[in-house]
Amino acid sequence: MLAKKQFTRRLGTEVVVWLIPLVTACPGYLEEQAWFGDAGRVSSVVDAGSVPPPPPPPASPPAAGAGGSAPVATASGGVTGGGGGAGGGGGAPAAVTPDTAAAAPDVPPVASVMTPPVKACATGPEIVAKILTPKCAKCHAAAKPAAGLDLETAGSKARLIGVASKCMGKPLVTVDGAVGGHFFDKLSGAVTGCGNRMPAGMAPALSAEEIDCLKEWIKPPTPAVVTPPPQMAGPPACSSLAEITSKILGPKCNICHGAKMAAGQLDLETMGIKARLVGAASKFCNGKPLITAEGEVTGHFFDKLQGDIAGCGRQMPYGGLAPLTPAEVKCLKDWIRPSP
Repeated sequence: MLAKKQFTRRLGTEVVVWLIPLVTACPGYLEEQAWFGDAGRVSSVVDAGSVPPPPPPPASPPAAGAGGSAPVATASGGVTGGGGGAGGGGGAPAAVTPDTAAAAPDVPPVASVMTPPVKACATGPEIVAKILTPKCAKCHAAAKPAAGLDLETAGSKARLIGVASKCMGKPLVTVDGAVGGHFFDKLSGAVTGCGNRMPAGMAPALSAEEIDCLKEWIKPPTPAVVTPPPQMAGPPACSSLAEITSKILGPKCNICHGAKMAAGQLDLETMGIKARLVGAASKFCNGKPLITAEGEVTGHFFDKLQGDIAGCGRQMPYGGLAPLTPAEVKCLKDWIRPSP
């Protein structure tokens, strides 16, 4: 019995040993091992070229505080790996910087400041040097000026403005409104009955810019607008006879109407001035009452303070003195008005 068991055990061992090479060489065995998850063994026997390797896992940067440093791109395109963190590998590879930096976007050039074109003339001397002398003075010279018009010597403007031409007395240059006249008509072309375009002969015509220059030169300057200062409210210019005399009658009337030589026999200097004005007749203007005080204060005296009166003389004060202001006229009327 013992011998039989030993024989059976030996026979089983030999059968297993004989079957192992056959089974392991069979593809079905490999599939079976793959099914049961023996992936490591499958990969060890399968041809490496028949199955593509799996993609590498994405690189992850070192954890914060691990001490790792990110790789640094070099100027030549290489990458210097960062130092490994504590207990970990080096930092993730950085993007490679190309040798040539990206070109900066085109920046449009700053628009140049446009400077206005320089005029052919700007001053009187330039008018003479650039226009009148080379283009006009050949015929209109001082020695023997054509048509009696001298455009060579000083004072040409005065010999043009408002002066009658030899062509039916047309004014050479007018400055009322737009600058014009016979002078500019002849510069623009021939004028029927008054000759050819100027400059005469084969000389080239003046350009539009040159004609504009002449008009600018001749045009009178625009008077400056003077804004009077605002009138500050304050006490009246006068409130008593003493102030009336010192501020109005003395400086503005008594030069002519003083006591020693009273123009129009009207003394505005000595005592009794109001009596010599109210209800008195003027001596040289049809006996008009100088001042009437019934109701509104008025009369020939105040009319002459406002302006000229036909047949009765010029505005007072006379002789270039400034007219009385409305405040001063009001003072005189308040002074003359009877007290209630």
